Amino acid sequence: MLQLHKLLYYCQGWRAHWTGEPMFHEDVQAWTNGPVVSDLWCNEAVDPMGPTDIDLGETTLQVVGYVVGRYGSFSGRDLIRLTHSEDPWRNASESETPNPTITVRDMAQYFAGDEQDLRIKRLMRQAFADDDIRERIEKGHALTGERFSRSNDVEPVEAGLETLTSKLSLRSYELRNFDECVAEFEVAEKPDRELTVTVLNWILGLRTDPYRHARPEPTLGRWFAEIPGPFITEQTTVASYAVDEALRTVSCSTISTLEKLVTYPDDGDFFDDPDDPDAPSEWGW
Repeated sequence: MLQLHKLLYYCQGWRAHWTGEPMFHEDVQAWTNGPVVSDLWCNEAVDPMGPTDIDLGETTLQVVGYVVGRYGSFSGRDLIRLTHSEDPWRNASESETPNPTITVRDMAQYFAGDEQDLRIKRLMRQAFADDDIRERIEKGHALTGERFSRSNDVEPVEAGLETLTSKLSLRSYELRNFDECVAEFEVAEKPDRELTVTVLNWILGLRTDPYRHARPEPTLGRWFAEIPGPFITEQTTVASYAVDEALRTVSCSTISTLEKLVTYPDDGDFFDDPDDPDAPSEWGW
């Protein structure tokens, strides 16, 4: 039960940050033991519910996949300590109101400052600024299907996370178009053997967790990931791919190497900010 509510808090916060919409209507409150979805807690205390077969939608499934991959191995006690260290719970807990609500806005703003998320966002900007890489990303996206559009659907939470995770079975994902992407990567980048082996091992890891070191790009349904290098280097290897939770597939768009990670200020003019509502819509933000 402790783990369930903390994971729902992370689902709510990450979806709000990435899409501007919450995952569910119910309030997340700051209790002594961390964030709790109070309505769900009360309902389960009176009438525990089992998994319910509802259509969650691809957006929700991908957010849950990311959260389970990133936080699912932590125990309830670990998640209590983690959420107690984060601003949304800490700020809400300063209120004199019993069990104050953690606002969706506070969650979205906090996760927008996540260091891993910001690093990958900057890598995305650098990749898109390279005409050759951007062309390959566009070509790969066209080959792997239509971009996933934002969804305004907000799911009820009464069914609990068991319903969500039941949709994410333990069976592995099917990898698609990666042979073609690796072949194109080898021709375009001419990587050494060690880097090639690293990339291939990373691809195999996508069978069980396609969300590691990843960020949705440019809308949820397309993911952009940093491939951990074999050693400290001035090069960074990145990949763009699509995840389909309903079909349990991961389809590669492109694999590319950036010469060096360059951090550009978020308010600079070098590249349009994807989180800016006034940014051009060609990338679907």
